[in-house]
Order: sequence, then structure tokens, then C-alpha cells
Amino acid sequence: MVDDWGREFRCAARIRIWSDAELIGARAIIGVRNVERRGGEVRIRPHAGATGSGPRR
Repeated sequence: MVDDWGREFRCAARIRIWSDAELIGARAIIGVRNVERRGGEVRIRPHAGATGSGPRR
């Protein structure tokens, strides 16, 4: 599951559509800020930025 500022994407197909538009299309760079394990979940807090002038909303 991806939570992008309250917008949740839960299946692989929807995550791919989000990624294509928001990351690849925007030529984003993502780094890992921190990782934590809570029970059966692993949460990754990213740091992101864009390098190009891809599609914006």
C-alpha cells in the first residue's frame, strides 16, 4: 500500500499507475529517510524530489 499524502493506492496495478504519473513521469528521485517495523508491517518513510518538468497536477 502506498499512502501519498492521504491518497491510498492498494493494489499493484493502481500503484503502477500512480508511479508512472507521479514518479517516473515527474522524473522523481526517492531516498529512504527511515524504516521501522510494526508487528507484521514494514514502514518506509521516503524523501522525494523531482529532477525534471514532468506532469504536475
